[in-house]
Amino acid sequence: VTHFASRYRSACRDLAVDQILGPSLAVDVQAGRFSAGADAYLAGRMAVAFLRGMRGDSPADCVLACAGGFVAQSLQAAEPGSADSDKNRVRIGRRELREVYAEPYAAAIREAGLAAVVVADLTIDGVPTVGAREVLGDLLRDNLGYRGLVISVEGGIRNLVERHRVAGDLSEAAIAALTAGTDIDLTDSCFREELPVAVADGSVSEETLDRAVRRVLQCKLQSGLFDRAAVADAGEVTEQSTLTPPFEASAASLHEAGSVLLTNAGELLPLAKGSMLRVAESSGGLLISALQAQDFNVSPLSLDAAAASPSASDGRAVAIVCFGAVAASSAPAVETMKQLQLLDELAEQRIPAVVILNADALDYATRLTNRAAAILIAWDFSLGSMRAAAGVLSGAVNPSGRLPLALPAVTASASDTQSFCFGHGLSYSHFEYRELHCADTVDTHGAVEVAIEVVNESTVGGVEVVQLY
Repeated sequence: VTHFASRYRSACRDLAVDQILGPSLAVDVQAGRFSAGADAYLAGRMAVAFLRGMRGDSPADCVLACAGGFVAQSLQAAEPGSADSDKNRVRIGRRELREVYAEPYAAAIREAGLAAVVVADLTIDGVPTVGAREVLGDLLRDNLGYRGLVISVEGGIRNLVERHRVAGDLSEAAIAALTAGTDIDLTDSCFREELPVAVADGSVSEETLDRAVRRVLQCKLQSGLFDRAAVADAGEVTEQSTLTPPFEASAASLHEAGSVLLTNAGELLPLAKGSMLRVAESSGGLLISALQAQDFNVSPLSLDAAAASPSASDGRAVAIVCFGAVAASSAPAVETMKQLQLLDELAEQRIPAVVILNADALDYATRLTNRAAAILIAWDFSLGSMRAAAGVLSGAVNPSGRLPLALPAVTASASDTQSFCFGHGLSYSHFEYRELHCADTVDTHGAVEVAIEVVNESTVGGVEVVQLY
């Protein structure tokens, strides 16, 4: 992760990008868009590794990473029968908030000098975080020891009036956010338009405003932004319009390491070279291009079930379905139903199907086990992930990724679905563990040393992720 982040930082510097919104440190059992996984410790280790890569060797090389989702953003969900505005409500105890959902941020602060966080637009026990002193002051700064920038998410300050209704107007909202500890209004104009008047009439003190300004300036100084600005003024920095090829290669490499092979019935994968593949996808042809580069005979497959039947010339074609990839012009629910219908049609005709799964569709993973011979989680459908997926399908890449969360079966009565535990992931190799060594006793303040021999019993070289709980 540190290596990838370092390459990402280099690409950002080539584009004259000084700040990014990420990484997300949300802990979530569903591992959706904002999630780093279901385990707080794992999320913290990922955060530390990523931030070290973005920091670089000197302030001149640094790209400011703004960790998102503070705090408990992954818990947002509309309650049954509630209005859409209620989807931002979070109910959680203080202990769980600190020990689970705030812990990844604590690790990033302690070990990687986290310099900026973006506050989620939600309420915790009825209190909006953007204007909550107990969240931004007591928890973030006093308890976690944070000294960096606090940035409101898009619309966060405005929503103190429009969604949460704890402020009478935008002036009150801006004052509440600034006083609680929010330093930057990300996209709205609340701070810019309301704070000058509020300071002039004494509604907020100059000291409070100076506190936020000082944090912004300190962050810019520590990140070398003023030095880079001087260079840019001298005309020595040029912007580029595209990402550098090394970044694309690094992204593909990261996807290769992170792709999770969930199922592989009958050892369908890897596919034999020259296999006839029919690909149904909504990702702009990225997978088709990547598979053609792997010497497969590839043709498109319509999502409409009526067109699912292969022609006689297809023989024993294998169907590849990118599940969860939805075109911008499509309705997600409709597109998902088409994908399920296509898989059902293929199953009826006994045509083996391989599902490549998007992270946003992880909820469907266990429901697909009776519809597909193999399921590969690619997390997203970018160019790098499609190159990695094609490598896994061809055998050029031996999958070694593991689930950062558990995937429970849909219902207890669904006998044709299965659950997958935290850490699950298949490989084309077969590994055995031998000679486990561990001390019988350990001091309560000491460290536990564990050693084990890992043996590859197959003829396929691979990587094994050793897990200890």
